[in-house]
Amino acid sequence: MMTRDEMKYRKRLLGLTYEDISRLSGVPIGTVHKFFLGYTDSPRVSTMEAFEKVLAEKPESYEVPAEDGKFMVQEAAVPLYYGDSAREDLSYDTPGLFGKRQGEYTIEDYYRLPEGERFELIDGVLYDMGAPTLTHQDIVGNIYFELKMHIRNNKGPCKVYVSPVDVHVNPFDNKTMVQPDVMVICKKEKIEIKTIEGAPDLVVEVVSPSSRKRDGIIKYQKYRDTGVREYWLVDPLKGFTTVHHFSDGKETGSPEVYPFSESIPVGIWNGECQICIADFE
Repeated sequence: MMTRDEMKYRKRLLGLTYEDISRLSGVPIGTVHKFFLGYTDSPRVSTMEAFEKVLAEKPESYEVPAEDGKFMVQEAAVPLYYGDSAREDLSYDTPGLFGKRQGEYTIEDYYRLPEGERFELIDGVLYDMGAPTLTHQDIVGNIYFELKMHIRNNKGPCKVYVSPVDVHVNPFDNKTMVQPDVMVICKKEKIEIKTIEGAPDLVVEVVSPSSRKRDGIIKYQKYRDTGVREYWLVDPLKGFTTVHHFSDGKETGSPEVYPFSESIPVGIWNGECQICIADFE
């Protein structure tokens, strides 16, 4: 039988979240979380067997078709302790880690989570983030490179970072800590040793099927309200990027949509830098 460490390795390799493992194995989400984070020393044999059945080989129900007809593992980003339509028995009222419920978690709880596990905390809700796809990583890496080269070539004052970097978008909000895929910071006083304290000037999120609502609604509102100036939603499956411009907590004008074949002007630099996603292929 696989050990806990072997199962954790397989979880990362497959890009599964705790909710995925719960859904595929039939084990309650609280039990899944406590086992993988080391809070259960002696799990039942039946529980271990259920986990091993899911993790021993790539579960077909987790595959989604890519544009080239092959299959890829989608990036996962779902709440830890409430379910979707497949798990209606779970809710925000389900007790979770540290005896708290979703919506009650704080940054102090966030820092108590085990190292090596990726999470975001938004309005007291913990989100388990699985491994991204290679397509996701290619886009993130190339956007970072283009932004970095523009800053270097123009000797600009801004800094560009890629996830995982903890971003405390509102220093007065004790229930939110996000990890944008790519971000540009132009006020160096926001850059601390381990975190960004304050809203980035530009945020780029690469959308996956499981993160679409979180990126497009929840994080959109959070970025808009906390002072982000420009927000890109890059959608590899649909082949276009949606760009939002914010000022004083409101969106200025209508969102701009760019097919991957068109260059996107970086608004915070008045279009002096332009990025074409199709050039990355």
